[in-house]
This record gives sequence, structure tokens and C-alpha cells, in this order.
Amino acid sequence: MNKECKDYYLSILAYSLCGDPSRYEDIYCLIGQSASNGKSKLIEALMEILPIYVGKSNVKVFESTFDKKHKFMMDFTNYRILYLNEFDEKKQIDSQIFKEIADGDKISNEVMFGTTENLKIKAKPFITSNYTPKFDKQDKGVERRYRHLQFNSVFGDEEDHNNLKFKKNRNFKEEIINRRTELIHILLTYAHIVYKKGLPEYPKEYEEEKKSILGMNNEFGDWFDYACNNKQIIIKKNQYASSHTLLNEYNKYADDNNLEKLHKNRNLVDKMKQLGFKYDRQKMIDRRKGAIEGLYFK
Repeated sequence: MNKECKDYYLSILAYSLCGDPSRYEDIYCLIGQSASNGKSKLIEALMEILPIYVGKSNVKVFESTFDKKHKFMMDFTNYRILYLNEFDEKKQIDSQIFKEIADGDKISNEVMFGTTENLKIKAKPFITSNYTPKFDKQDKGVERRYRHLQFNSVFGDEEDHNNLKFKKNRNFKEEIINRRTELIHILLTYAHIVYKKGLPEYPKEYEEEKKSILGMNNEFGDWFDYACNNKQIIIKKNQYASSHTLLNEYNKYADDNNLEKLHKNRNLVDKMKQLGFKYDRQKMIDRRKGAIEGLYFK
């Protein structure tokens, strides 16, 4: 981890410990595709050093199909840093709950059937995973709140600094815990800087990784940009393209590139609205209702 990334990581940890989650509307995802990359060690040590401030919860709370989220929402009110480990590679992230928790404000939570209460979020989630996150509905709100931290180092028996391989210190967490006073002093210093000057600039290294991750979540947007750049689609006011034609063209591209297809016209409409286009349900093209305003096929 270079100095820019280290300063950012320590700054977000220090800020989160202050219990002011709405100041920065982010969720921090620590991603490392290889095993033994050290992404969780510092947070695990903080759980033992500051157990009243740093806790652990079930990452399933972010899964779109998980229907027992309410059982774990209290964790977000009891701690300031919440460690959630390992996205399921087969599950999608619930974009709505992701945004609500990132905002660090109040959230409605089910108490009993038909009964809810408003909870004040106090914790910033730090989610670790070996897998690329996949959102159920990616939009600008998700993109703005998602903060990606990439961990590429491997700690094991080999040492090859050029390939980010380092000798593993098997007592690393214990050594951090034994030097807790120094760590707390470091975090207090970083917290002071954050509240005086704000968080440091998001590292370019992480920004590039974030763009790559979000691009994998937005295959439709990539196809649309490609089609526009190659003049297959022309953006022009007062022009219309059949939503059914758009759907068919994208699905051909998805088939050719082994991507997930869109199965319904309304899925296509949602994607186009996310890109800022309007849908005219009554507009008829080639004897079929449904058109996207502001573009046409060349």
C-alpha cells in the first residue's frame, strides 16, 4: 500500500470512529481477489482494541433477496465501524439499502409484522470481499456512494516485492493489539486532520479500480457508449427509437459477449431512464408501442 492509499485508509477509519456517518455518504468496500492479502487485519485488531466502537455484522443485510435484514439493522446503531465479511459471489447487492445505510441518517426498520421504527445510523460499514460486488440496480447514487479500496498484496512464504508478495507476519494482529496506544494516537491525529481539512483526495489507484468494478456492473452502459461512439445510435432531440429494437440490439451484443441479457422491455426502459432518456409508452414505431425519446438508429 503506497502512502496515498495508506493515508486515505487511515483517514476513513479515523473519521468513522468519530460517529458522524452522514458527513461523508460513503460505504467502504475492501476488495482483494487473492487470499491472505491483509485487508481485514487492521479492522479485526480494532474490534479487540475498541470493542464498544467496532463490531461485526452479517453481510447478508446487503443482499437483495435477503428478507431478514431487520434482524441485523440494530448493529448499525450500536457501533461506529461495522465489519461485514465476504459478499456471496452469486448474490446481488440491494442498491436501495446500500444507499440508505451510506447516507448515515435515519432508516425505517421492521420491528414486528406491520410495525416499524426509525433507527439512527451510527456506523460506517467496512465490507471485505474476495469477489467483485454486483448491484441489482446500479445508478448514479450507487456510483457516488461506493468507495473501493483494492488490496493486491499477498502475504505468504515467498518474498517478491515486484509482484507484491511479502513474508507473512503470523503475529501481525497481536502486535497491533499490543501497540494499541500508538495506533489510537495515530487515528486521533488523522481524525483531527479530517475534521480540520476534510478527507484526503480519493486515490487515483482506487478510482481506476472503482471505474472497472462499476463498468462490470454496467454492461448496458458500456454497450450504449460503444454504439454511440460507432454511430450506430445517434443522439438527437425530437427523434425516437423503438424500445423493442434497442432491447433486441443489446441482447445480440450480450449473446456475443457472454453477458446477461435483459429479459423484458421494462428492464430496457429502466436502463435508458438511468441514462437520462425519456420513455413514451404510446409512441408507435414499426407497429409496436414504446419508444425512447432523443435518439435514433442510423
